[in-house]
Amino acid sequence: FEYEATGGVFQEYFKALDESPFILRADFPVNRLLKFVGGLVKQADGVDIFIDSGCGRIIAGLYVLDEGVWNRICDLAAGCEGHVLLEKAPEEFKKNQDLFGPARPEWKIFRKIKAILDPHNIFASDRMLGNR
Repeated sequence: FEYEATGGVFQEYFKALDESPFILRADFPVNRLLKFVGGLVKQADGVDIFIDSGCGRIIAGLYVLDEGVWNRICDLAAGCEGHVLLEKAPEEFKKNQDLFGPARPEWKIFRKIKAILDPHNIFASDRMLGNR
């Protein structure tokens, strides 16, 4: 059975999450979900969390997020063998922080491949790793 993630029985919950100034998406091996959620709750004040334990995805709405907390959340995700992405953030935050977290060495390779395959930067130009 397929369902629209932001609709159906969860529609009201996603509507409330969408009102958050920051929306974080995180993906993990299923056995690491609870460790990340526990750490996220300790790091971030006022966080609403939706957990899809079937695929290891977490969507969280945060009302407050600063550089230090964002970096700690990214470190926590890496320690849980997963990754995070800010799906939504205020423009001021996006000017100073990468939405994929602190830069990693493999990003250089990814950007070179992207430049070869998409020399005019048409696809996902605003969602590139290391694109502040």
